[in-house]
Amino acid sequence: MTEVLKVNEAVSTWENHVNSWISFNKVPRLVMKYEQMIISNENTVRSIAEFIKLIFKDNNIISDKAIMSTIKNTSFRNLQKQEKEKGFEEATSGKFFRNGKS
Repeated sequence: MTEVLKVNEAVSTWENHVNSWISFNKVPRLVMKYEQMIISNENTVRSIAEFIKLIFKDNNIISDKAIMSTIKNTSFRNLQKQEKEKGFEEATSGKFFRNGKS
C-alpha cells in the first residue's frame, strides 16, 4: 500500500491564499480566475501552455493536439462524469463538481 504524505496548511480566506501566491516572487507563477476559464477556455489553456513552455524553456513541449485534448478532457461535463465514476479525493463533502458556474 502506498503511503500518502500530507502537508499541514494554514486555513484562511481564499483572498489571503491568492494574495500569498501573488506576493511570492521566488517562483514563476500564473494567476488566473475561474471566470476566465468559463469565458475563454481555449485561451486560458493556451496561456497555461505558454507558461509551461516558459518554465521549461521548450517551445515544442506542448502541441496544439495536446491543448485541444486538454480542453476536451477537462470540460466541466467530463469532470462531473469522472467524479461520478471514480470519485474525487479533494471533495470534502458532497459533490465537488456541482454546477460549473461563476
